[in-house]
Amino acid sequence: VAAAGAHRDVTGLPQNEESVAACRTRPNVVLGGTNDYRGIIDPQGNFTGWHLSVDGGRSVANEGLLPPVQAAGQALPSGGDPVFVTGRGCSLYGASLNYGSGALGETPSAVGVYRSDVETATSCPQGDSNGGLTHPECWPTRRVVDVAGPGRFLDKEWMDVGRSGRAGEVVWIAYGDLGEFNEEGNEESGIVKAVRWAADTTRTVRPSSKGWAGAPPRAAGSSATAPPNRYVNISVKTIGEPARRARSAAWSRPAARARAPIAAARSGPAG
Repeated sequence: VAAAGAHRDVTGLPQNEESVAACRTRPNVVLGGTNDYRGIIDPQGNFTGWHLSVDGGRSVANEGLLPPVQAAGQALPSGGDPVFVTGRGCSLYGASLNYGSGALGETPSAVGVYRSDVETATSCPQGDSNGGLTHPECWPTRRVVDVAGPGRFLDKEWMDVGRSGRAGEVVWIAYGDLGEFNEEGNEESGIVKAVRWAADTTRTVRPSSKGWAGAPPRAAGSSATAPPNRYVNISVKTIGEPARRARSAAWSRPAARARAPIAAARSGPAG
């Protein structure tokens, strides 16, 4: 999205960790996402921002904050780590961390996936920086990918959309499942999970998540891409001991790489 028209913020609150995607068949449709600190004044405490342009990024057609998802018996606000992609027919997808208040490993934690379309996102209520950015009708389809177990926190989700054989268009979501938090609030263990959903997000087309252990070194984050080479590629960021150096590497061994056929392609947000 063009810098001059990336959002309509009039509060001076920052946005960061940008995600951006353009529709292949309608390249003027550009969907952006941010950690949007206007969540500080959002009545529901949502922090994952979305920003839609239909003129190639010259202006914003609409924007807002992703609404909560229902998980762990409550409404969990969107908490940042935005990922936005487009699918067939310019369908719009967003992914977000969703969690309550409290310390990591103690607060309810989930990964949410959202679906909309250009017409819905432009005709729904316009976002207002002064506490009027959350409009659930802009993202009518909302699903919970996973909910963290006791003492765990889900983090650093990533998503892509592509075709997968007879399953048709699917949504891949990869994310970290972290635990054993130390006094500094950093995780001491973690795995990376991946889930494949039908494009309408009504059902999974894999029966369960697949996890890859990350200790040692431990897994801290991941990314998923669906290139036009019949495979989905999932890379993982690990943190080793004792130096705690982070590194990223694409998995190349069959035991450590997802090989699903692909025909085509807190007080603020999580850091």
